[in-house]
Amino acid sequence: MEQCPKAAEILDRIWNKKSTVLVGKHKPYTTIYFINDEPTFIQVGENVIVPHIRFLHKCKKNILL
Repeated sequence: MEQCPKAAEILDRIWNKKSTVLVGKHKPYTTIYFINDEPTFIQVGENVIVPHIRFLHKCKKNILL
């Protein structure tokens, strides 16, 4: 949150309180976070959680970021 002050505002737009969140495991070390049945974030191993490529394309189309 310190590195990106607008993160809370952006997260509120994509991850509202009524959203369904699912966590899926792919192979032993990859975790994919789905919000409303769309892959939104991905984590590989113990690395940080990053936006999924489909989510980034969606943001670009909607000019969310």
